[in-house]
Amino acid sequence: MTIEERAELAVETFAAGKGNCTQSVLCAWEDKIPVDHDTLMKLGAGYGAGMGCMQATCGALIGAVIAAGSVTDGKGTPRTARSILYELSGKKSGATICKDLKGVETGKVLCPCAQCVRNAVLAAGEMLGSKGRKAQFAESAEKKIKPPSKELPTSDACRTCIAAHNCVRGCVHATGYNWS
Repeated sequence: MTIEERAELAVETFAAGKGNCTQSVLCAWEDKIPVDHDTLMKLGAGYGAGMGCMQATCGALIGAVIAAGSVTDGKGTPRTARSILYELSGKKSGATICKDLKGVETGKVLCPCAQCVRNAVLAAGEMLGSKGRKAQFAESAEKKIKPPSKELPTSDACRTCIAAHNCVRGCVHATGYNWS
C-alpha cells in the first residue's frame, strides 16, 4: 500500500465516523501493527479531539507516533516522533495542539480534522518509508546518532532513563532538559 493510499484510508475511516482522529491514523497502519483491529481501536479511543477531548496534543499526531513506535519496533521512536512533529507543525498543519489547529482561541482554523489525519499519515510515511518499513530512514538515523559524551549519564537515574528509553542524548537528570 502506498503512503497516499494509507492517507486516503485514514481520511475515509475518519469521514465515515468509524474512528476518531487517532484511530483513523492507526487504521492506516493496521497491517504494520501487531494487534487486531478491535484492540487497535480500543488503544486509540482516548486520544481523539486533542488527547481525551481536552484540545491538547493532536490525536492524529498521537496516532502517527504510536504507529511509528510499532513500525520501528520501538527503536529510534523518539527521533521519529520528533521528525513527525516537525513535519506536521512546520510544513503540513501549522501546529501540534488541537485547539490551535482548530482555532479555538483565535477563530482561525489552521487545519481541519480530516486534513490533520491525512497529514499525520503522510508525515509518518515520509519518516518511515512509504510502505511503513524502517528502511532507509532508520539506517540514516542510526548513522547520525552520536554516543553520549563521557560525562553522561551523571547518575543512576540517568542510566536507567537512557536504558529504558533508548536515549543517546541524556535525560533531564543530566542535562536539565526533558528530551522525551
